[in-house]
Order: sequence, then C-alpha cells, then structure tokens
Amino acid sequence: ADTLTQVTEEVKELLESADGNPDLEPKNLARILEDELLKLQDSSASVEIETAIPDGVEVRADALVHRIFSNLLENAVKHNDAETPVVSVTVTQSEETVTVRIADNGPGIPEHSREGLFQRTTRETPNHGLGLSIVQLLTERYDGQVELTETGPEGSVFTVELPRADAPDV
Repeated sequence: ADTLTQVTEEVKELLESADGNPDLEPKNLARILEDELLKLQDSSASVEIETAIPDGVEVRADALVHRIFSNLLENAVKHNDAETPVVSVTVTQSEETVTVRIADNGPGIPEHSREGLFQRTTRETPNHGLGLSIVQLLTERYDGQVELTETGPEGSVFTVELPRADAPDV
C-alpha cells in the first residue's frame, strides 16, 4: 500500500511538472533546502548532513521546486550502503544562476544505470523510478539543468542549476 501511494503521488507530480504554463515567482531556496534536510534527518537519524547554504538565495520557480531536492536527497540516503550515510549540500551563486551540489558517500551509480538515468522507467530501463524523471522535468520547467557530475565507489554528485530570481534578464 505504501509503494502504491508513493507511485500515485509521483505520477501526480509528474503530470503537474509537465504542465506547460508554470507560474514562476521568487522562492527562497535556502529555506526550501533547510526544510528538505530536516525531513531527511527525521526519516534517517543515522545520516550525517554537511551544508554550505548562504541565506536569502532565491530562484525563479513554483511550489513544486522542493521535489527536485527531496528526490535527490532521498536517493542519496536510500541508495547509500555506508554505515553512516553522509550527504553534503553546497549552494553557490553567479550573477544569473544558483547552483546546488548534492554529494553523498554511497557506492556510486553503476555504469549500466547511468544511461537514461533521468528517463522514466521502461522495459529497457527497469531500474529507474519516477523520481529522477520528475527532477529533470521540474528543472527544465524552471529553465535550469540537472546532471550527474561525478560518480564512483566513493559516492555521487548531482548538480542542479536554476535561474536566480533577481537575475538581470528576469
């Protein structure tokens, strides 16, 4: 029942994220990340969290933006086989963008799973759920990008880049 509920919620979010007319406004990314990290800590008491998140960082997004980070943070712990999972979140800014780097100390992503990592599950890619598909759809919805920037036996790093709310062309 829990799995069915989760899948239903993910499908609902996938459909919402595919909506072509989002109402984008400034969202406090620092607060969103802090909230998602608290949820992660509550769900997995053994996780060690490291952060470098400046106050007041805002991105152009909508109410679904938190799902980008909840999915990536949950995956960093869920697929982590370390005795003490470590998740590191670092936020940097440029004049036009905000970059969020989420690193973990897990086993890395196997090479055969990397191709199509952000695609929805199909018969050809049965090991992927909807979470990373939602991450990519939402990131694109906000004119941003997401990528797996590092992976190996010492962990993985996902990087999300989103437009700043106060970017010059906004």
